Amino acid sequence: MLPIDGNFFQNAVMYDFLANYYKYTRPDLHVHYYQLHLLSMQNAFFYASTGLALPEKRIATARVLLTAPDSPAMNIFINQNPVYQNVESQTISNYASLPEGCHHFNILQADKKNPAASTPRFTILSGNIYTLLVSGSPENLHVDAIQDDPFVPAEETKIRFAHFSLETPDLDIAVKNGDVVFQKVAFRNATDYLALTPMAVDLEVRVAGSRDVILPLERIRFEKDVSYTIYLLASKEKASQLTAIMLTP
Repeated sequence: MLPIDGNFFQNAVMYDFLANYYKYTRPDLHVHYYQLHLLSMQNAFFYASTGLALPEKRIATARVLLTAPDSPAMNIFINQNPVYQNVESQTISNYASLPEGCHHFNILQADKKNPAASTPRFTILSGNIYTLLVSGSPENLHVDAIQDDPFVPAEETKIRFAHFSLETPDLDIAVKNGDVVFQKVAFRNATDYLALTPMAVDLEVRVAGSRDVILPLERIRFEKDVSYTIYLLASKEKASQLTAIMLTP
């Protein structure tokens, strides 16, 4: 018997690990990675039995968050294909599998035929997990891809913040009445991850460079073995005010 192709087999092992990792916490990711595991195994055994190299389908995973508080429901087209439909304002979509490579995004209001916005092509890499942030005013929308990282050192947690509130200046994230943890976070940007001991903590969002608190974040609990991103968005009640949505991975 010919040896199994190393890349396919290693990928199968990695995808099997990820499928089991998310089995009870994220059923959508569990199914996604288990399908990739089966595909890698099929490719590996095909190569072993024929001696021929079979190109593996290279896949990334992405979800969408429509950040504008007053935006209507949107459909997201990728390379002219409808991938995310009726995405509601400030509601996270399910994950979808996308092929590796350059993609073109069109954003279409769900009840209209003409695109609300179109974005330049950019590259998505296989094996990565992304959150696609749709931001800006309804007349001038943008799409930003932020890479998510679910891996956390054993018994630890990690957090980061992302600023997607159009009318809000640069922000500092600080411990309540204490030191700044993330400094000068600009609109349409995310911080690096910060590894922490699992805990419950009081944080506050300030105008950058000042002590002016514009959003208290009290008793936020970060559990072990979980990666968090806290998205700072414009409030639906008043666009000049902030709200926070905490998501995993």
